[in-house]
Amino acid sequence: MQTGHQPWKEGEEAPHISRRRYIQWEGEEPSEPTYTIVLTAPSNQFVDIRILKPADQDAFNRLSEEKLKRNLRLDWAFGGQTTSSRVEDSSKKPTKCEWIHWVDNNVRYNEKAPMDAGIVYQHEEEGLSLEHGSMVNPATGKMTKYQEMWENIPMARVEGHSKWCVTARLDNPDLEAKGTIVRLAQYIHAVLRAGDTFAASIWMWEPESHSEANLENADAKLWSDVCGQETVSGRWKEVFSAGPYTIKCEAFMQPQSLEMGEELEADFGCFRIDGVWQWPGSLS
Repeated sequence: MQTGHQPWKEGEEAPHISRRRYIQWEGEEPSEPTYTIVLTAPSNQFVDIRILKPADQDAFNRLSEEKLKRNLRLDWAFGGQTTSSRVEDSSKKPTKCEWIHWVDNNVRYNEKAPMDAGIVYQHEEEGLSLEHGSMVNPATGKMTKYQEMWENIPMARVEGHSKWCVTARLDNPDLEAKGTIVRLAQYIHAVLRAGDTFAASIWMWEPESHSEANLENADAKLWSDVCGQETVSGRWKEVFSAGPYTIKCEAFMQPQSLEMGEELEADFGCFRIDGVWQWPGSLS
């Protein structure tokens, strides 16, 4: 077993937490029908989970937090590996990116996911980027050009520890099961497919001040920027889950005890730790 934790080093791909601000289909106005957050590790392993916003916000706000969790609001969830390369454009310095879907709620075990790629431009406002590409518009079923605006979310130290990133994968051909988990700072994203079933989970570090705030539903807590506060007092909380089974993420809350190559028992097999990074400084 390979042991030890990897410090994040200058020059490596920087881990990052991305939140989508909007999507704009060609010929339409910008809109954001989902809550979308993507976690990307220094190894470029990522998990992207998109949750549909409620159509009736008033009715939604009256629901209890527990009723919000296990439901059918999952729009799209997938994980895999991302690649990037510079595009020759001296004026704007865009990057060509591809997100290779290793596990996807719309794709079975042995099926190949459609290509997911785009050209990403850094926005004039710091921390923002604009992605251009083409994909099937779910409203029309037709391949359509789009733009997506993304913002970086600051990564936070929690419980007084260093900032951490941990990645793990599960692959069990006998059960047609694939899964991936990424812990990055204050978030944990997990996705798991087994045969015809799929599950997804989001955990978030909730500062003590956040718990006491008047945030009445899970979505308000998940998308409030309070979750980026660096605090010692607080708790980990599952703020979204979907699917017929639970993905165990508790071990990722204590990353200092995890080792490269370690296997964690789970439904349908074991998650194998394939990356553990820590850094104490100001990387955001």
